[in-house]
Amino acid sequence: MMPSPDRAVRTRGSVYLMVLSAGIALTTLGIAGLALVRSQRRAELLRHDAEACRLSTQSALDLAAWQLATDPTGANTWRKDTSATICDTWLGNAQISVLAEDPLDADLSDSPDDPVLLTASARRGAARQMVRARFDTSLANLPCLNAAVWTGGAISFTAATVYADAVVGSNGGVAASTSTIGAGVAGASITGSTYLGQTRVITQTLDMPDATSIDVWSRKGVVIPYASIPGGAITNRVLSAASNPFGATSPSGVYVINCAGNALTIDRSRINATLVIINARSDSKIGASCLIQAPAGQPALLVDGSLMLELRASDLAESTAGNLNPPGTPYLGSSDSDTSDTYPAVIEGLVFVTGNLYVTSNADATVEGVVLVGGSLRVDTRLNVRHRAPETPIEGFRQVVGFALDPNSVERIVD
Repeated sequence: MMPSPDRAVRTRGSVYLMVLSAGIALTTLGIAGLALVRSQRRAELLRHDAEACRLSTQSALDLAAWQLATDPTGANTWRKDTSATICDTWLGNAQISVLAEDPLDADLSDSPDDPVLLTASARRGAARQMVRARFDTSLANLPCLNAAVWTGGAISFTAATVYADAVVGSNGGVAASTSTIGAGVAGASITGSTYLGQTRVITQTLDMPDATSIDVWSRKGVVIPYASIPGGAITNRVLSAASNPFGATSPSGVYVINCAGNALTIDRSRINATLVIINARSDSKIGASCLIQAPAGQPALLVDGSLMLELRASDLAESTAGNLNPPGTPYLGSSDSDTSDTYPAVIEGLVFVTGNLYVTSNADATVEGVVLVGGSLRVDTRLNVRHRAPETPIEGFRQVVGFALDPNSVERIVD
């Protein structure tokens, strides 16, 4: 029996619809497959770009670290402002930049000693990577601290006897008249006699600390009003982190005296502190019997101006000065309440005078440390300097010689 025409038509129509549906399904699958391929390609491209960015951020950090190493102080470049862009350039197909910041106080320009926080970013296509790392400064003493004595101006020895176990030098000339100099001597010119050590004429000067070196310590200190010092003379006194006969104590052991153009005399006293003297008259002096000792990691005596040094070889005796090792201020680990002890008359630590230093004809001065003079030095008597460079570089008297990556600081950053 033959199918009816209508049924045949319906059968062909059903087959057609099935074929059409299958075609549409195949087309849809094809389009979906192409979309999947494109998506996979985009994902692969993004992964490739992300990996390239990751490598570029490392290269950017390396480049910035190299720039810091070649310009460690950055005073006139990257440390001029509160923050700085160290580099902003292209590395292959990636755009890289590095931002430098101060992690301590958010101001790169206020201290050359502060660490640096570098944030490196790289962009390539739609990918972006960022990495951050801290670089700590590597510090060393200023080269002038390798000398027992160094001056910015001239040195003159007249009827003097000088001994030092390191160089006595000057950025200016050195002249000796009827003197005996038992030390190596360096200067722009060297005249006179008698020099027992090697002499060397320098062709390059050494950088000296500037006034900001004193400012750093002035800001740390407790002010002793000049009016509180009877007659402008500190005599028979103990000054330390635990003892200040003129007012509040300084936990850091730093004291500042603004003389306002008046003279200051220090004698028959023990100072176990950093003493900062500013605006003092040029006849201000350290008298015959003083023991001045710098706290660890600090300078002993900073003078913004000029000073006379009259230390003598005789000991500092409590029988005339009173008790000098009271509780809180021991000497060689010992404190007591009697007045039977004696102490050497010596300055132990770094001495820096921005003006001129005059070691007078009455003196037989001994310094165990370093003597730096911004102006000229005149010695008319005996001066002995046992060179003791600071074991730990002192703020204001140190230089940045490089940077070291803190490996624990490295981190990836997500915007």
